[in-house]
Amino acid sequence: MRLWEEFQSGSENAYALIYSQNVDIMYGYGMKLVRDEELIKDCIQDLFVELFNTKQKLGKVRSIKSYLFK
Repeated sequence: MRLWEEFQSGSENAYALIYSQNVDIMYGYGMKLVRDEELIKDCIQDLFVELFNTKQKLGKVRSIKSYLFK
């Protein structure tokens, strides 16, 4: 998956695109589980900070969306 590889190589544009393509669906899913907007927003932010900080250690993925939900 090219977008994931670009992200792992340090592309901020790829990182931003992964975020923008997935944040709304992640937020919606989180709200179905827990009715706490701030908690959901914090969890999503924490996930993306962790992804950014460990991007070079992450493996290849078939589906970015599936990876993020896992």
